Amino acid sequence: MNNDNYKFILADDHKGNKVLAVIKGEMSTELVSNAKTITDTRFNAVADQLKKIIDRIEQVTSNDENTLKRLIRLTKLFVDGQLSYKNMEVCK
Repeated sequence: MNNDNYKFILADDHKGNKVLAVIKGEMSTELVSNAKTITDTRFNAVADQLKKIIDRIEQVTSNDENTLKRLIRLTKLFVDGQLSYKNMEVCK
């Protein structure tokens, strides 16, 4: 599965506000202006996991831009299927 059409964006204004976005395709003004809050309760479990990811990213990176860039590249490898936990297992 080729996921080259995905982009990962993490923004932090250093005032406690953060954005973690996954964009499929091209980001545009129209796309951003059409963004809406997800209110479907079926999304709650996923939302909780995403909250944990955002909090953990801040802990791991201390908001360092270079560390964030490396984390984004690593995430892309997982999404693209080039890196997986199975491939990282230690041979016994």
